[in-house]
Amino acid sequence: MGKKTDAKIDTINKALEAWRVSLTKWAKTKDSLARASARSKELINKSQDYYDKHYVEGDQDREKKMAADKQWQQMENEVKQTLQAVSYLAKQSKEVTTETTKLKMAVKALLADFEKFIDDKDKNTKLGMNKKSVPAARAFIKEIKSAFA
Repeated sequence: MGKKTDAKIDTINKALEAWRVSLTKWAKTKDSLARASARSKELINKSQDYYDKHYVEGDQDREKKMAADKQWQQMENEVKQTLQAVSYLAKQSKEVTTETTKLKMAVKALLADFEKFIDDKDKNTKLGMNKKSVPAARAFIKEIKSAFA
């Protein structure tokens, strides 16, 4: 293929690699968020069960008893920590999703530009020798587009 064609393909391949890395990061973040959310629900339910068994609504000394109960305090701290982790992971997930979407759109734009370049090359080049990269380039475009379908 020609130098321009090779350079454009290299640029597309680098953008694809960045997108794949971001996609992997997105999958890991999503998985971590799901696990943290499940853990927080589990801890909240455990905490609520403990509360229901040990404390009565309307009890005048309930707050004092809860403040002195080490097991209750530990449960509350675990719940707070997991909720903070969920919040952090949700924010991180949103950022990674945005990054992944931007990278995918960039790849699509590069492909569209490359396809236009190849179409122009095919239409405007008179010598068959200079058109030899066109079929391979079209195959490359087709392969990448099918991955994004």
